[in-house]
Amino acid sequence: MKQLITLFFILSLTQLVAQTDKVYILTSDFGYYYQHKDLADASYNVTGLRNYGEKYNALTFNFSAGKKLRNHFYYGVGICYSYDHEEINPDSDTPKVSGSYGYGTTIGFVNKNKTQQGISPLIFIQYFTDLSNRLSFATDFYMKYTFNKAKTSNIYYQPGIGVGTYLKGNENIKVTKKQYIIFGLQPMLRFNISKSVGIEFRFGLIEYTQKTKDDGEPVDRKTNGLEIGFKPENWLLGCYFKL
Repeated sequence: MKQLITLFFILSLTQLVAQTDKVYILTSDFGYYYQHKDLADASYNVTGLRNYGEKYNALTFNFSAGKKLRNHFYYGVGICYSYDHEEINPDSDTPKVSGSYGYGTTIGFVNKNKTQQGISPLIFIQYFTDLSNRLSFATDFYMKYTFNKAKTSNIYYQPGIGVGTYLKGNENIKVTKKQYIIFGLQPMLRFNISKSVGIEFRFGLIEYTQKTKDDGEPVDRKTNGLEIGFKPENWLLGCYFKL
């Protein structure tokens, strides 16, 4: 599967460079999401206690190249890159050292950092229709194959002898590599700045995900899931060029 998708991607881009007809479209989209939860909004951990705080950052970048199939269709290939970072009990939210009389800490906490990176070659077919002279609606129907690498770090801080102090324990690091095949659709709105240039807004997605490998090995019982999301973390803003 990896080799077939890579070969199709290279051949399609070669064809794009060789042709000069103005029936192509290049698109580039970018998305960023940030969330910080303090003690009052943080979730509970496995011990039944609430985390001190949680932070989450997610970055997405997509690039695709397509050729017009008919009056209302494009088909083509693309590449997606994603990065996200989740931190539980960040330093900004954990209790600080205090010299106040009577202040103390009776429990420790775990600082957890998890980062993930994903590279996804994809193929797509797109339907589009004009809503006005400048505004159009489009939907991508796509299949992509994701290579995901995750790194998780856990450090346990236990109460120290002094008031409001912690002792840092050993860092436990785990790295995993997984692969997924994904089928989905993504709606968008496009605004033409000129005949060849415009901006687009992708405002949601519907995706079915099936895990195919875990740490490079085939898996018997594959993780799968369906996501229907139109929240801000699924929004992408970008531009396109018609050639």
